[in-house]
This record gives sequence, C-alpha cells and structure tokens, in this order.
Amino acid sequence: MISAIRPVLAPLCLLLAACGPPAPPKEVPIDQLPPYSAEEQAVFDDSLAPEVFGLATDHRAFLVQPNFRARSEQADLVFRAKLVTVRQDLVAGQATYVVVFQRIGAPLVGGYAPSELEVTVGRGSPSLSSLRSMAGKAVGSRTTVLLRRYRKDDERVAHFRAEPDSEQVRKAILDARREARARATSPEED
Repeated sequence: MISAIRPVLAPLCLLLAACGPPAPPKEVPIDQLPPYSAEEQAVFDDSLAPEVFGLATDHRAFLVQPNFRARSEQADLVFRAKLVTVRQDLVAGQATYVVVFQRIGAPLVGGYAPSELEVTVGRGSPSLSSLRSMAGKAVGSRTTVLLRRYRKDDERVAHFRAEPDSEQVRKAILDARREARARATSPEED
C-alpha cells in the first residue's frame, strides 16, 4: 500500500514549478473511488515482478494473463521509475519494507506523477519474501509502476505493481488500454 505519495519538496520542486510541470490532479471524491476488494487485491497486490530482483522468467506468457491486462486497463497512473531505496520497518511487530521509486520521464498514463514515490510492502504482498532475501538486487532496477487509487475505510489509499521496465512491457500496457477503450466505445453486438 502506498502510505504517502511524496513529491520531493526541496529546490527541485522550485525548478519544476518554474518549468510548469503538470499540476496534481484534482482529488476524486472518496465515494467515487472503487473499494479495495479481494478481487482488486489480486490485481494491484503491492508487489514487484520477479524480474525486478534479477530473476529470469518468461515474461511473454505473463503479459497475456488476466491480472496483467486488468492492471494495465485500470491503472490511474503508469510511469517508468528507478527503484532507489529499500528499507525494512516494523509495524505492529510485523516486518514491512518501504520501497522508494524515482520517476524517469513523463508518466505513460495519468497526467501527474511525483518525482519520488514511497510505497510500503507488507504482510499480504507476494514480494515480501523476495524483499527479505534479495532487496539489494532490486535497488537500481528500472521498473514500470502501475498504480490505482482506492477507497478503504473512508480513506484514500493507492496500491501498485512494479513490472520490469522494457519496451515489451510498456507496449503491452498501452495496447491493453487501447483495446479496452475500443471495447468501451464499440456498439454492443447482439
């Protein structure tokens, strides 16, 4: 879960403000955000793909799986990033990891992304054991981060998935979004 979306507030912000970056989006009313249900947890699961840790997998097969397509279609924000920090925290006696991503370039989807994004990977994440044993391998990895905002207990929360940063992954994300828009605008067939 993203505990905070924190733009860098040092002189970099002044420089960005002078250059006219996109403004943060207006907040969607909480009651218009989707709830973070069990089905949503399977899609935006606060995890990092195995390739982010340097593990080799056949990512081509993964790109056509339903969760990847759903994540690609539903993300509020998609951006390229470098994973710059992983640190362990204890929350209520449970180990969690704080992961910091530094945005690279303009967002692929969504009009605004902070220059740095701090996320918390906790007990329910499929990546927790990988972070315990291989956090050092993930630091410096280039990723494509997909993020969606939700409503949980009348609060705004955001959940994410970090995929490896490759042209193939970015193209699959954008293709899935384009196909979803085409389905949404096509007349229904009987």
